[in-house]
Amino acid sequence: MKAIKLLKACPDPAMLKENLVVQEVDVPMPKPGELLIKVEWSTVNPSDLSYLAGTYGRKLEPPCGAGFEGCGTVCSHGGGFSGMTMGARLVGKKVAFFSPDGCWAEYTTAGSMSVVELPATADLKQCASPLVNPLTAAAFLEIAKGQKLTSMIHTAAASALGQMLIRMANQERIHVICVVRRDEQVEACRKAGATHVFNSTAESFPADLIECATKLQCKMAFDAVGGDLTAHLIKAMVPGGTAYVYGGLGLQNPNCEIRELIFNKKTITGFWLTEYLGNKNLLSKFNLTRKLPKLLLEGGAKTDYARTCTFEELGDAIPQYVKNMTGGKILVQCHYAPPKPAEPEEKEPAKEEATKEVVTEDVKLEAKPEEEKKEAKQEEKKEEPKKEEEAPKEEPKKEEEEKKEEAPKEETEKEAEGESKDEPKAEE
Repeated sequence: MKAIKLLKACPDPAMLKENLVVQEVDVPMPKPGELLIKVEWSTVNPSDLSYLAGTYGRKLEPPCGAGFEGCGTVCSHGGGFSGMTMGARLVGKKVAFFSPDGCWAEYTTAGSMSVVELPATADLKQCASPLVNPLTAAAFLEIAKGQKLTSMIHTAAASALGQMLIRMANQERIHVICVVRRDEQVEACRKAGATHVFNSTAESFPADLIECATKLQCKMAFDAVGGDLTAHLIKAMVPGGTAYVYGGLGLQNPNCEIRELIFNKKTITGFWLTEYLGNKNLLSKFNLTRKLPKLLLEGGAKTDYARTCTFEELGDAIPQYVKNMTGGKILVQCHYAPPKPAEPEEKEPAKEEATKEVVTEDVKLEAKPEEEKKEAKQEEKKEEPKKEEEAPKEEPKKEEEEKKEEAPKEETEKEAEGESKDEPKAEE
C-alpha cells in the first residue's frame, strides 16, 4: 500500500517537499483492541503541523507516519475484548477515527475506542475533519457549561475550528467574543453567526475587548496564538477568569501581567484535547461524541476546504496552507483508484485517397485513383478474349451430354418396335 512517511522534523514547512515522501509499505496488522481501516479522506490540522515540526506533545521518531484524523471503512479487527465487542460490530461500517500511527496512508489502524460510527448514507468526503475540531469545540463548550458561564473569548476565531465553535455555541446560547487579525476575517466570523468580533490590529482593540468582556462578565478565554495577545485576554476578563492556551500560532510564548494573576486571581493554563479525553470515563466520552455524526451531516461541524491533493502533492500543498490557514483546509485523498489507461488517439486519415467499398464494378473504378482505373481496364481487356476462347469448349460438352440423353431414348423405341412385330406372329 501507499503511505506518507516523514523522514525528519521540519520546523520550516518548506522542508516538507523533500522530507514528506510516499513509500510502498505493508498493510498494518491490527493488534487486540484495534481496527484495520481503509482510509478514504483525511485533512491537515495545526496539530499535524506541530507534529511535523517536532514540537508536539508526542515524541517524533522518524521515519514515521503522519496525519492524526480521517474517515473510512473498517476492514477487520484484531480481537481482544473491545475488538470482539465493538470491533466486530463495526466491520464494513463507515467511521470517523483518530490514529496515532498516521492517517495519511491507504490503510491504518486505530483503537476501537477512538472511532465514531457514521451513518451508511454519509458522504465520507464531508467527514474528513471528523474529530479534532468538533471535539475541541465540544470540549470548550462543555467546560463553559460546567462552570455555568455564558460567554468566552476565542482567538484565531476565523479558522475552521473558530467558525465551528461559533455555530455550536449559538445553539447553546453561549456568546463567543471573536478575535481575528484581518478585516476579511471579521466578515467570515459574522457570516458564521458571530455578534462580537474584534480585529487585534486595530488601535482601539484593547479597550474594545475590555468593554465587551466586562459587559458579558466573561471569565473564560481560549487562545491559539500566544505572545502579547494572551496578555490582552487575561487583562480583559473579569476577576477570577482563566485563559486556556491550546496553540502557538504566533510562535511566541504567552505573556501576561503579574498583577492580574496576583490581585485579580486570574489564571493561565494549557489545554490538550488528547489529555482532556484521556481523563474521561467511557460514559463521558460517549456523551461528548454522540452528537458528532449529526453535526457532520447537518453542517454544524462543517469544514471548508481550499484544495484537494494526493499523497504526492502534499509536500507542496502544506506550505501554501500555512500561508493562509483561514482560507480553507487541505482535503487529502488517501485511497484512490489507479488512473484509467489512456484511450488510443485516432490516426489521421492517409493523404492518399482511400479506396471506397462499393457494390458494382463501375463504382469501384470511379472510387479508385486514376492510375488504378487504367490498370483495371487493361486487365478487363485481357480477360475478355479468354472468356471467348473458353466459350466454344463448353459447347462440345453440351453436345456430348445431349447425345447421352438421346441414346437411351433410341433403345427404348427399338424395343417397342420389336415387341410390336412379335405380337402378330403369335396370333398366327
